[in-house]
Amino acid sequence: MKFYTTFEVADILKVSEGTIREWIRKGKLGATRLGGTKTVRVSEQDINRFLEGNRVVAVEGK
Repeated sequence: MKFYTTFEVADILKVSEGTIREWIRKGKLGATRLGGTKTVRVSEQDINRFLEGNRVVAVEGK
């Protein structure tokens, strides 16, 4: 399983790192805290779950 930093996830999702941290704080995006530190990593599985749960469908003609 691959893990990403909040900076890498922000780049993948094309949002700011602050937005990623906010989504983690609010429980919208899963993350793993490393060994009792403030360091967090987001798994590829957590990113995929987030994307599936927040999929936006474009409506043609709008």
